[in-house]
Amino acid sequence: MNRMPDLHGCTPSDLENMGMDFLLHLALTAPKLNAESGTTNPEPVSPLTLTPLRDLSASVLTQRNPGLSGVKSRKPRSKASNLPPDILLSLNTMLAAGRSYAEIIQYLIDQGYPGFNKVNLHNWRITGYQHWLRAKKPEVTT
Repeated sequence: MNRMPDLHGCTPSDLENMGMDFLLHLALTAPKLNAESGTTNPEPVSPLTLTPLRDLSASVLTQRNPGLSGVKSRKPRSKASNLPPDILLSLNTMLAAGRSYAEIIQYLIDQGYPGFNKVNLHNWRITGYQHWLRAKKPEVTT
C-alpha cells in the first residue's frame, strides 16, 4: 500500500473538499521512482557521482586555449582604485601587515579621503590588492 505523503495535516477527505482530488490521486498512484528497494530511503542509487568543477584560473584557460594567452584581467573599478598611487601603496602595505579595516579607514580619513567603509576595503582586498600581490611576487623571490 502506498503511503500518503505529508500534506501538513490534510486528510484525503480534506483534499476532496478543497477541490484537490488530483493531488490525492497523484499521491496515491505516483510510482516511487529512484527509491532503493527494501528501504524507505527515497535517495536514488546511482553509480554516477558528481565531481566539483576544477579551478578555471587564467593559466588553465590559456593551457586549453592558447589563443587566450593575450587576455588581460580587467582593471579594478572599486572606490580604492581611484586613490593616488602613494596612498594606494600605503593601503596595500597596511593590508599586507594585517591591519584592521577600522585602522585603515582612520588612516584614509587622516589623509583626506573620508567615506571609505569595510565593504570598500573588502572589495579592494579581493581585487586590486590581489593584483598588487601578484605584481609584487617576482620582486620578493630571491
